[in-house]
Amino acid sequence: MRCVDLVRERFDLTSEELKAIKNIPITTLERVLGDPSLRTALGIERRGNELRVIVDDDGAVLGALKDLVLDVALKKLKVNSVRSGED
Repeated sequence: MRCVDLVRERFDLTSEELKAIKNIPITTLERVLGDPSLRTALGIERRGNELRVIVDDDGAVLGALKDLVLDVALKKLKVNSVRSGED
């Protein structure tokens, strides 16, 4: 998934974080990013696996994506706590 690749490429992650990302529950991340209101709040637009920043502050968007990816990867955000919105 592109947002996982972005986080891996753009940030200096710890070995624990890299290990967690390697085994990230993609379905949970897909469900979160499937919510249009969350994508808007993050400042992104999604088309397939591609992400596009739709606000002026790329750094803030990447930081928020990093937090989201790591929360899912480290199981701080679990599938049962995520409700999918409709596109």
